[in-house]
Amino acid sequence: MSYFTDSNIVKGPIQAYHAVPPQRPRIDSPQAWYMLFLLTLSWALSFIDRQILNLLVDPIKASLKLNDEQISYVQGFAFVSAYCLAVPIFGRLVDISSRRNILIFSVGTWSICTGLMGFATSYWHLFFARFGVGMAEACIFPVAWGLLPDLFSERYGPRAYSYFSMGSYLGSAFSLLGGGLIYSFATDLSASSSWARGFEPWQVSFVLVGIPGAILMALLLSVPEPHRQGSQNKETEIPLSLRQSLNVVRRRLRFYGPMFIANGALAMVVLCIPAWVPTFLARFYGISIAEIGLKFGLVSLICSVSGLFAGPYVAQELIKKGYRDASLRVGVASCTGIGLISLFLPMPATATGVIVVVGLLLFVATLCVPLVGYACLQVSPKPIKGLVSSLYTLSAQVIGYAGGPTMVAVLTERFFGDPKMVGESLRIVLATASFVAAVLYFSIWKPFRQLLDQEVGSTVEEI
Repeated sequence: MSYFTDSNIVKGPIQAYHAVPPQRPRIDSPQAWYMLFLLTLSWALSFIDRQILNLLVDPIKASLKLNDEQISYVQGFAFVSAYCLAVPIFGRLVDISSRRNILIFSVGTWSICTGLMGFATSYWHLFFARFGVGMAEACIFPVAWGLLPDLFSERYGPRAYSYFSMGSYLGSAFSLLGGGLIYSFATDLSASSSWARGFEPWQVSFVLVGIPGAILMALLLSVPEPHRQGSQNKETEIPLSLRQSLNVVRRRLRFYGPMFIANGALAMVVLCIPAWVPTFLARFYGISIAEIGLKFGLVSLICSVSGLFAGPYVAQELIKKGYRDASLRVGVASCTGIGLISLFLPMPATATGVIVVVGLLLFVATLCVPLVGYACLQVSPKPIKGLVSSLYTLSAQVIGYAGGPTMVAVLTERFFGDPKMVGESLRIVLATASFVAAVLYFSIWKPFRQLLDQEVGSTVEEI
């Protein structure tokens, strides 16, 4: 029986969408893969725009006469607060309007705001421009969750979701590896180009990083809005009201509650590793920042991308053997593995040994992160995928950022009272968070299988 036959969902006419253009991408077609490429490119570009600031801290501080605390508010609070405020709004919009147009508008907005950061002459100017970047970039995850099920079948779904997730890692890597080159080029432009004369290199850097957004907008205009699969009427697609959408989430809270908390715990793991491993290597083994950046950065990129490639193939092999719940199975096994591997984190006698352990952690983590997200996507009814994606993202942002790196610092300073014990603190947080995630994922195994057996492609027309 379809979930949407529940009597608590109100029947009635709801305003329909405008008809969308013909020749929309078909399931698993080359046009669908092209749309996935644009989504991944958008995800990567958003990470470049949000993280380039980290390389320009000192020039900005000197130019605008800011202190570390003010810079930290621009880096963290301005972005995260805007992101958390905007993501539920975008989640709702994704369910009731054109997802492609939302993405085009958001790409343009965050590109303009990134460029405006280059014209900042005060702290508040910089803060609100950064706020705009965070608000606009909050759209990508809900848009991707709304589009991917309409572009790919269950056979290619895990692979598509993993490829999309790769955008964040590629964007982060480019912002670090290419950010220095951009700043050097900006320095040359400031000295030689007439239009850049009078601007400082950090200002020109922001303008340069914002320009590719215009190209991405043009590429997105080349693809039509995909048809929402599961609709009986090919010309109109009718959304649920907000009350109906929230009612569906509430009725499935036995699944969504543990899923969102587990996602936050897994986010703690993913955020703690880059936040504290470099500090652990520097404090305990005394190696230089340059060496840490080279070895840790290279291992992070290789192992993360390898995990993202391996995950879909593991899930696909399990699906071939009849395990439709493969994505959640991999999540339970991987989180258990992360917990066991993290117990060995402070033990190696050399920094190289620690980096090997960290590489294994990153491989296993990135192997399961997109798959558990896909598991949530699999059983979320199509009319509320945007809303669910926003709640899923919020759980990672709130629990991950608030719990992960902060808990390591608190344990190191208040429990151990020794800066060199950061490795022990990291081990405790990683092991605890990953085991909690494994238990929570295991607890929703039965509800997940039950939801898989239901018809999740229903729309309002079938109510």
